[in-house]
Amino acid sequence: MKDWIICKNFILREKPFLGKVTDGTAVYEDGVLTVEIKQNLDDYTKFLTICHEIAHGLDFAFEERKTQSQTEEICNDLARMLVSLWITYPPFRKGMVESDFRCRFKGRKKK
Repeated sequence: MKDWIICKNFILREKPFLGKVTDGTAVYEDGVLTVEIKQNLDDYTKFLTICHEIAHGLDFAFEERKTQSQTEEICNDLARMLVSLWITYPPFRKGMVESDFRCRFKGRKKK
């Protein structure tokens, strides 16, 4: 198991085993989002799983905070989290680049 402290309110945890049916989970507790993903996933799948679990974390955070200023704070935290994730966790960068490549060249016929 390896923990990546992405920023003060976001921890990414790679685990060798999470269960047969899931690639990731999210827990939002005391203002900190902890995302757990399977360690052996390829970078593209890690990228998609992290994005999916961050969406769950946002849902938890928005349930907890109801005012406009609080939701604005969540959005600012998300922006900082994504930048920190890009800088700190290389598989996220690689997965994002692969995602871009797949989208750009999807459906193109080979000559």
